[in-house]
Amino acid sequence: MTKLTPAICKLIDILNKKDFSKRYLVGHGHQKGGVVTKIVNNDPVNSQNVVYLDILPWFLRVYLHSLVITDSSTGAQVDPLNLNFVPGIDRERPYSLEMVLRVKHLSFD
Repeated sequence: MTKLTPAICKLIDILNKKDFSKRYLVGHGHQKGGVVTKIVNNDPVNSQNVVYLDILPWFLRVYLHSLVITDSSTGAQVDPLNLNFVPGIDRERPYSLEMVLRVKHLSFD
């Protein structure tokens, strides 16, 4: 009987989930820094509408014109079905970004 390693167990757990997301920071500083979010749909048949809500602190300086949404399998740019952006106010209110996206089936890297 083969013993499963922790990495294999984690991979099996991820593949059993229908959809999930990962978020991380890249780069550094004002000009080269960024936030990356990957949204995955493991459903073999159905595409899904996903509501993405992100609240970012006021000191992070989010600019809507720099928002890029791409399909990782084709590299094509994706337009959200709906987009709501509320800019932050220094020391008063965080940034709020809400989008409805269509995520196609089997959309994992």
